[in-house]
Amino acid sequence: MRRTCTRERATSFYAAACAALSLCACSQRATSVLLEVRGPTVPPPERLLLKIYEERGLAVTQYLSPTTGSTIRLPETVVLYPPGERGSLRIVVTAEVQQAPVGQGAVRVAVQAGRQESASVTLQAGLLPDGDRDGLPDAVDQCPGSSSSQEAPCGSSGADGGGVVEAGAARDGAPRDAAPRPDLSGDSVVPRPDVRLPDARPPDTRPADRGVDAPKPIILNFTAVADAVVDEATPTTNYGSAVFLDVDGSAPRTKSFLRFSLSGLPKVQAARLFLYATQAVADGPAVHPTSGAWTESGVTWANAPGATGPASDDKGAVTASTWVEFDVTPLVTGNGTVNLVLQTTTKTGVEFSSRESSRPPRLMVVGTPP
Repeated sequence: MRRTCTRERATSFYAAACAALSLCACSQRATSVLLEVRGPTVPPPERLLLKIYEERGLAVTQYLSPTTGSTIRLPETVVLYPPGERGSLRIVVTAEVQQAPVGQGAVRVAVQAGRQESASVTLQAGLLPDGDRDGLPDAVDQCPGSSSSQEAPCGSSGADGGGVVEAGAARDGAPRDAAPRPDLSGDSVVPRPDVRLPDARPPDTRPADRGVDAPKPIILNFTAVADAVVDEATPTTNYGSAVFLDVDGSAPRTKSFLRFSLSGLPKVQAARLFLYATQAVADGPAVHPTSGAWTESGVTWANAPGATGPASDDKGAVTASTWVEFDVTPLVTGNGTVNLVLQTTTKTGVEFSSRESSRPPRLMVVGTPP
């Protein structure tokens, strides 16, 4: 029987998605990797394909995409959520243009349960050498002569045709703890103490019982393609180029609009909006669906559309200099455009970073193949 999360405990993105898929145990604090992807690649990538390998092989496939037809500006930072709680990960990043690879990089990262690690990877033109063609570049393949993406020791059955060494088992007579540790020196780890990301992760899809093939999660990250704040005090002024998104329920009121363009979605299980708060407030805003009858360069208080449905999430206290997570699962049903409006009746306002800032709004969608 697979372990499931109770609805009462599903308070984080990880727990909510976990409950939706009923595939994992609950966890209130995520294990994550803050990965900085560096360039240059020529031409600039339209999409980044990120694959996380654990000891037993490929664990998670994640995509980072801007709008259709646009490119990703490097360096770019993305947060990854390995399903495992600890151990050595191998992360392979492939830059794509029109779904064809134009650059690749790879890095090893050691993770611990409940912690966020920081790392960086530099893309090189073309694909990295992969002698055994198992999808793992030789630089991070412990057994480059064996066509297996499993990380069992060379000569063991896991990599060369047999079983994988179990947790706690000895390797060639040596304790498991004596196994070589990945080299985390130099550019492989870049501390980022100034960045705090939300405690959120996709579901752990590893089955509780052996022999059960659980679906691999697919995670797509989207950056807002348009956003703007509108102000009741200046009802005909457009603020589409502002670096902030303001939401205030006291006169003169403000509200903010967001738009995402989604493509390549799997069967959607959960969706979360992430906004970086630059200001604290005791009672945060709500996020509603709205129509697409607005443009970033033309929307004002006087011509802005209203909400077209109830709030999908309403925040309580918001802390400054943190990522705030909104559940927008009911508003993401498939490919296409998603329009959102942030508004509140609270008399104290709050500000978030806009897409013109260094921490633009993000929409993360997790699901399984259809």
